[in-house]
Amino acid sequence: RKELHGARTRASEELKLQREAAEQARESMVSLRKLIDADEARSRNDLATVQFDTKACEMRLAELTEQAERQAKENARLRARAHQMRDGIVVMKPRPMDAVAT
Repeated sequence: RKELHGARTRASEELKLQREAAEQARESMVSLRKLIDADEARSRNDLATVQFDTKACEMRLAELTEQAERQAKENARLRARAHQMRDGIVVMKPRPMDAVAT
């Protein structure tokens, strides 16, 4: 009878230790899960920010590209106009008789 009581006491102590270890493991898992969830939330937020910034940069690039194309066309038009004006200007040289008459 003492042997049974001793075996039951040892089994009870072992079970108590295993329960404590299991509870500690569960608490560690819950704590780790919270950290992982918080890290995932930060990562998702960072990703959303990067995606938003990327979209804004793409839109700005499209605006600047369009503006540069318009400016290039305007510059080409103005260059052509300047060439036309230069071609239309006749260099005025004094006539020989004008020089003598004065």
